[in-house]
Amino acid sequence: MFSDMALNDPDGNIVYTYQKGEDSARVFDDPALAGTVMQVALTSLMDAVTAKSIKVGDMYFSGFRISSGQIVSAVVAMPVFYLDTFFGAVAFMVDMSRIAAIVNDVTGIGEIERAMLVTPEGDVVVL
Repeated sequence: MFSDMALNDPDGNIVYTYQKGEDSARVFDDPALAGTVMQVALTSLMDAVTAKSIKVGDMYFSGFRISSGQIVSAVVAMPVFYLDTFFGAVAFMVDMSRIAAIVNDVTGIGEIERAMLVTPEGDVVVL
């Protein structure tokens, strides 16, 4: 269900990514990552760290976003704790091909119905 994953240290440094993409070896709030799904999810998580409201079981979702290349993506990030202390975060990039296959399964849907994803900005993606 996931196409990439990232590990974040307690200071917000992205210390590992599986795909070694644009977010690898950067700080989550690096301007080069502005508006990316990884930055959106990790910013919410790190804001909770700063506010001291983060807890075990919290999940942070970027929402579905459309890149300038018209690619739909999303990230889910969760805090990691060690001995009750915030130790960093793990973030997973949603594999959109798997989501599209689930959403496009026409079982029980008539010929004129369509499945859609709506981004936080109100953009609609028809699948």
